Amino acid sequence: MSDNDQDVNGDVVLGQVIDNDAHVDQIQLSHLNNKSDEDMNTESHQLTAVNSDDVPIEIRQRSSCELCKSLIGAAAGNFLEWFDFAIFGLLADEIGHNFFPKSANGVQLLQAFAVYAGAFLMRPLGGALFGWIGDKYGRLNALRISIFMMAFPTFLTGCLPTYHDIGITATILLVLLRLIQGLSVGGEITGALVYVLEICPPNRRSLFGILVQVSGSGTLLAIIVEATMRAVFTDDQIYDWAWRLPFLGGIFVAAFGIWIRKALPMSDDFLKNKDEGKLKENPILYVLWNNKLIILILVCHLCIQGSSYYTIYVWLPTYLHELREDPLENAYAITVGVMFIGMAFGIFSGWLGDKYSPIRVLLTGGVVYLIGVVIFFPILGTANEGMAAFAMIVIGILHGLFSGPSSVWAIDQLGDASTRYTALGIGYNISLALFGGTAPLLATAISNGEGGIIAWSWVIFIYGIISLSTDALVTRYNIKQQNKNELQTLDDNINNGVVTDQIEL
Repeated sequence: MSDNDQDVNGDVVLGQVIDNDAHVDQIQLSHLNNKSDEDMNTESHQLTAVNSDDVPIEIRQRSSCELCKSLIGAAAGNFLEWFDFAIFGLLADEIGHNFFPKSANGVQLLQAFAVYAGAFLMRPLGGALFGWIGDKYGRLNALRISIFMMAFPTFLTGCLPTYHDIGITATILLVLLRLIQGLSVGGEITGALVYVLEICPPNRRSLFGILVQVSGSGTLLAIIVEATMRAVFTDDQIYDWAWRLPFLGGIFVAAFGIWIRKALPMSDDFLKNKDEGKLKENPILYVLWNNKLIILILVCHLCIQGSSYYTIYVWLPTYLHELREDPLENAYAITVGVMFIGMAFGIFSGWLGDKYSPIRVLLTGGVVYLIGVVIFFPILGTANEGMAAFAMIVIGILHGLFSGPSSVWAIDQLGDASTRYTALGIGYNISLALFGGTAPLLATAISNGEGGIIAWSWVIFIYGIISLSTDALVTRYNIKQQNKNELQTLDDNINNGVVTDQIEL
């Protein structure tokens, strides 16, 4: 039995195997009858066949200080990523005003959201490119390059002349900068997740995974900056020049990230694969040829995550402040509070994922979240400020409660450490491009129709059904495959004359 077939929760029985003449090492055999739900919490449930070259995540003991520094360093680029994409979405109205010609009411906003979505279309290419770098030359090398490439488009966006200054050239330059940034961002979050989950303690993987994702609190900073700007500057000042300030300030976050990543240790998994000569010559071709089904699984699994996050924390503030018939003046301040609450419950759900299992938290929390979406989203269309704030808080709590173990479940589907970064980069970013980056654009278009925000809530619901069904079916299939493999191993041992002293079935 390979290491990938071992259950990380220890729901195993160690049998001392003794041959007639030789002593054989200990083997692990899982309970094959009356399997509890905790069997769903396994790092090696693979849908696709895992060959003998697959390498599990091996963890070297690190001090708390080392882990903290690695976590901060890995998360710094993700923080900048979310800050930039969130601030672009929050300032979409002002960006549309400055980089597109005058048109009918709401068209400039749609055009800005289209540019916003366009950057996401580059992310799968970036995920493949930086995944190739990370799997071939090291996770940290990829992360160092990606944050450098991400910082300068952010800064240059704040320096661009407007459409009123140089015409369509300004629009083209804006699109080019966003596409470059989308390329670099494609490898950032996936690289950070792979790196952190390869160095963290095995019994804290869900928690560390959500802590990397919580570095998406760059969105929180973006919302705070946006709310502060609207409190300090007039609308005319923001439309004229103040919209540039957040993009110019992003360079300081990038500088910190570049500095701290210089001193981080390399991943043990990568170093082991390198020493043993197991690195793939071309990880991209290997993944596209051998892991097509895994990529599809990742896309379906993550569709609810991307669409929900960008709806709640990027689009809803704009909807409540700009698109409602009776706009809410404090929409951005409300969103700041909701994000704090959502982050806290997200960390709690990561803890629950380690205590029970990622799949149990995903399925239980996901069902409750989807019910909450179709109940509370419609309230946001007409409610007063107090009721709208209450609905937003409930949505944020429910979203946090099921999102914590999402990244761990996704990475657990990737058995081969030598292509883990590439596979996650491609699958994650395809899903985010299709469902996350398009969320503000589609939500704006759909909510402007007859169905309003209620129609968009049902779109989110459908995404959720796709995601949760994928999680449940893949996990059930993997459990059956693991049982089959264990029975086959037992039969082989018996046929080879191996006698077990202690087998619990």
